[in-house]
Amino acid sequence: MKDALNELHQKEIEVEKIQQSIAYANEKHSNITREQNELQAKLTQIEIDKTSKSSLIQNLEGDLLRFLEKRTAAEEIKKNHEFEYESARKQVNEAEIQLQESHFNLKIIDNKIGELNNRVTLLSEDNNSLNNKKNLAKASINTEQIDTLQASLREKLTVKDGREKVLIASRDNLAQKETDLRESEQKRLQTEQAVHPIRDKLEQSRLNEQESKLLFEQFQNEINESQLDEVILSESITDKTTVKEVQEFCNKLQEEINLLGPVNLAAIHELTSEKERKGYLDSQVEDLTSASNTLEDAIKRIDKETRDRLIATFNEVNKNFTEFFKVLFNGGQAKLELLGEEILDTGIQVTAQPPGKKNTTISQLSGGEKALTATALVFALFKLNPAPFCLMDEVDAPLDDSNTLRFANMVTEMSKNTQFLYVSHNKIAMEMAQQLIGVTMQESGVSRIVEVSLEEVEKMELAN
Repeated sequence: MKDALNELHQKEIEVEKIQQSIAYANEKHSNITREQNELQAKLTQIEIDKTSKSSLIQNLEGDLLRFLEKRTAAEEIKKNHEFEYESARKQVNEAEIQLQESHFNLKIIDNKIGELNNRVTLLSEDNNSLNNKKNLAKASINTEQIDTLQASLREKLTVKDGREKVLIASRDNLAQKETDLRESEQKRLQTEQAVHPIRDKLEQSRLNEQESKLLFEQFQNEINESQLDEVILSESITDKTTVKEVQEFCNKLQEEINLLGPVNLAAIHELTSEKERKGYLDSQVEDLTSASNTLEDAIKRIDKETRDRLIATFNEVNKNFTEFFKVLFNGGQAKLELLGEEILDTGIQVTAQPPGKKNTTISQLSGGEKALTATALVFALFKLNPAPFCLMDEVDAPLDDSNTLRFANMVTEMSKNTQFLYVSHNKIAMEMAQQLIGVTMQESGVSRIVEVSLEEVEKMELAN
C-alpha cells in the first residue's frame, strides 16, 4: 500500500511537472508567434527602407568620389604650404639664435669695457696718492730738521752712559745680596738638622696617640657590638687586674666566639631587604593571580557567548536552508549536521534529500541538484544577514526549465532586500531581470555592450 501511495505521489509530481511544461510551452509558443509576426512586419519595413536607401547610397557614393578628389587636391596644397611654412620657421629660428648670440657677445664686451675703465680709474687714483706722498716727504726733509735730530741724538747718548753706570752699581749690589742669601740658607739647614730628631720624636708621639685612639675606638665598638654594660664590665675589672689577665680573658672570649662559627653581620639588613622583596613579589603574585582570574572569566564568558551565538546562527541557517530547499526542489528535505559535539571545533556536513530520492550527502547529487542546494544555502545565509549586493555567474546553467523558473521566482522574492547581478544565457532567467546588459561581437575580436531597460520597453509598448 505504501509503495502504491509513493508511486501515486510520484505520478502526481510528474503530472504536475508535465502540466507546468505544457503551460510554459503554450506561453512560449504564443510569445514566439507574436515575435514572429512582429519580426515579419519589421522585415517588410526593412525591405522598403532598403529599396529607398539603395538609391541614396548610390548618390552618396558619387558625392563621396567627388569629395575624395577634392580632398586629395587639398591635401597636396596643404603639404606644399606646410613644407614652405616649415622652411620659413627654421630660418626664423636660426635668425633668432644668431640674434641672441650677438646680444650675449655684446653684453660680454660691455662688461669687459666697464671693468677696464674701473681699473684705469683706480690706477689713476693710486698714482695721484703716491705723488702727493712724495711731495710731502720732499717738503718735510730740510737742513734745520737734520741739525735738531743730531742734537737730540747726542743727549740720548749721554743719558745712555749714565744709565749704564747705574746698571753696573745695581749688579754689584745684587751679587752682595746673593752672597748674604747663601750664608742665611746654610744657617737654616744647620738649624733644621738640629730640629729633625725632636720632630721625629713628636711625630712618634702623634702616631702613638693615634694608635691609642684607634684601639680605644675598636674596643668601644666591640663593647657596643657585644652589647656589654660598661658599668658591669668596670666592676669585673678591678685595680688589681693586670693587662695579662684582661688579655687572657679576651682570648677566652675570642675562642668562644670562634666556636660559634662565622657570623654574617649584614644578615639583619639582608633580612629586611628580603622581606621587602618578598612583600613586592607577593603583591605581584596577587596582581597576576587577579589578572589570570579575570582573563579566565573573560575567556569563559567569550566562549559561552560565542558558542550560544554560533548555535543560534547555525539553527537559524539550518531552518532557512530547509525552507529554501523545499521551495527550490518543490519538496524534499535538507539540513546541516555537526560532525562533533563541540561546535567551535567541529565541521559541518550538508545532507540533502530531493523528492523521490534517498537521504544522501551533497557530494552524491547531480550537477543541477548541487547547484540548487548551494543556492538554497546561499539564500539561507542571505536571509540571516542580508548583503546589499549578490553576484552570481551562470548559476542556472545546469538547471532545467522548471527548476530555473523556481530559481527565478526565489531571486525575485529575495531582490526586495538585495540587489542581484547575475550572468545568464537562460531566457527564463532573463525575463525576471529589470535591466539587461548584453555583450555581442559583431566583428571578430571586438566586443560591444548593448543595454536594454525592460521597464522602458514596456512603457513604449503600452504607448503604442
